[in-house]
Amino acid sequence: MNLRRELTLALAAAGPLPDRCRRPLLRSLGMQIAPDCGIRAGLRVNGGVNVALESGVFLNHDVSLQADALISIGRNSQVGSGSHLITADHELGGPDRRVGTDTSAPIVIGEGCWIGVGVIILPGVTIGSGCLIAAGAVVTKDCAANTLYAGVPARAVRELPV
Repeated sequence: MNLRRELTLALAAAGPLPDRCRRPLLRSLGMQIAPDCGIRAGLRVNGGVNVALESGVFLNHDVSLQADALISIGRNSQVGSGSHLITADHELGGPDRRVGTDTSAPIVIGEGCWIGVGVIILPGVTIGSGCLIAAGAVVTKDCAANTLYAGVPARAVRELPV
């Protein structure tokens, strides 16, 4: 356990801390955070610090980033409260132990996306620019640009105007 990292992440997640103070704390760990990102209290970062947030990104309260591989969020995208972006996974093991070898794959969220409350995005997913992912959806596969996705697993509901 890296005590400095854990203390920095705990401070960055603290409720009373203003957003303007969270960004430099997270950057000090090696995350790429644009100066105008909004990051609310309760951010949890597990695994690595492979995070890149472009200009205008907003992470609402209690977002969880499992960043063993890169999590990249494009300009002006927003992530709703209680959402989980998970890059870590496991291979399927044998009958004696079904949890196999650790794996990871990046998550890419394009520009101008809206990720609703409580969304789960799994490893290796790319969400095209202009997407809306409805609250509570579980995204297991890539999402086409300018499309509304909903459900478990998330499925395209309709195209959005461009």
